[in-house]
Amino acid sequence: MELFQTSESVNQLLTAVAECKKLLGNTIAFDDNNPHFKNDFASLKATLKKIEGPTRDCNLILTQWPAGEMVVNRLQHLESGEWMQSAFNLTLVKKDPQAAGSALSYARRQCYQTIFGLVGDKDDDGEMAMGRGSSDENDNTTSPKLLPPPPPANNRKNGRAQKTNTNKPAEPPKNMNEEGFYSEQIDKLRTRLAQAETEFDFNLAVEAVQKARNAGLKISADDFSSLQRTKTMKSQELGIITAA
Repeated sequence: MELFQTSESVNQLLTAVAECKKLLGNTIAFDDNNPHFKNDFASLKATLKKIEGPTRDCNLILTQWPAGEMVVNRLQHLESGEWMQSAFNLTLVKKDPQAAGSALSYARRQCYQTIFGLVGDKDDDGEMAMGRGSSDENDNTTSPKLLPPPPPANNRKNGRAQKTNTNKPAEPPKNMNEEGFYSEQIDKLRTRLAQAETEFDFNLAVEAVQKARNAGLKISADDFSSLQRTKTMKSQELGIITAA
């Protein structure tokens, strides 16, 4: 089996993938934990939920099949019929159903995230792949929260109430660069909008974006446009009339 194949033309497919990428962003919020290696990651369930809406909106479908000790991934543009296909080796350690099922789930998650350029776990600089990772290592890295809790409205100094700035901008943790931190925050907001299933959820997501802006979250013009597109598409999907 060839490891990578495409249709004769992929122009419309790649255009759709580019539009889909604008909606997806770069990261998936971590929702699971591996207690053995003490690391957080985005599960297959979270990954599927992340890409479901944007791929549907861009007329894309990614299908996966087990084939021997491989997973075959086929990304297709439904409107044009153009496609790309790749095969991923499962590299089974043990030959039993449980090991095969575990390897299959892991492979599906990694393929989804790789194909759509998403980060769903900690970058360990290849340590685990080199066999140097250890379950005894203390890994205190966790996905940052959307926004830190605001300080109390008032505190007292010398017996007098003091006003505090409740709109202090969210700042990146010491172990994360500023650009990556703000990109993570914006991706979380965009994901929350895209995954809203009810009008109530949608309104909460819109409110979260506004609160983040009021708190000083740095949002570039491109990111703001992406958030607006996601908001518009989701409001149309849910049949919600929003203010211009």
